[in-house]
Amino acid sequence: MDFKYVVFSLPFLAILISGFVMVLFQQYDMNPKDGVFMHATTAEMLRMPMFFFSGVINLITFLYTGILIYRAKLSKMEGLINITPQPNWVMMLSKLFAILKVQFLLLALVMITGIIVQTYNGFYRFEITHYLFELFILQFMHFSIWACLAIFIHSLFDNMYLSFFV
Repeated sequence: MDFKYVVFSLPFLAILISGFVMVLFQQYDMNPKDGVFMHATTAEMLRMPMFFFSGVINLITFLYTGILIYRAKLSKMEGLINITPQPNWVMMLSKLFAILKVQFLLLALVMITGIIVQTYNGFYRFEITHYLFELFILQFMHFSIWACLAIFIHSLFDNMYLSFFV
């Protein structure tokens, strides 16, 4: 439910589309007119987009973690959620899994964009295992640590704006 709330929200869709277009245009003209020709290898497709898009993923992680944690308080449903028979860690774990799934979706967007740019540039030697290892093992581990930190920070403070600042 939390994942659907994040993915179908208009700000997330706007960030997702703008990130896709940003990575697409950034990689689209990777060969200058008067420079050395570079092949659109998988390493090149992963190097530059992750440099720019990792900040966007971290921003989305911290923003939507705070929104999910304070969602019950903002909708005045906190009392009803507090009397449910589940322990608090179940609710926090569901929010963490929602954020991790969002990060996984954004990393899949980077992979799809890289494959599209490689196809457009005429480089058909896709290294899918390189994409999967780099994005979904190394980078996902990095972003999951940030998601845990975001959950910790937002649960530490009772004020939403203070936790965003911290």
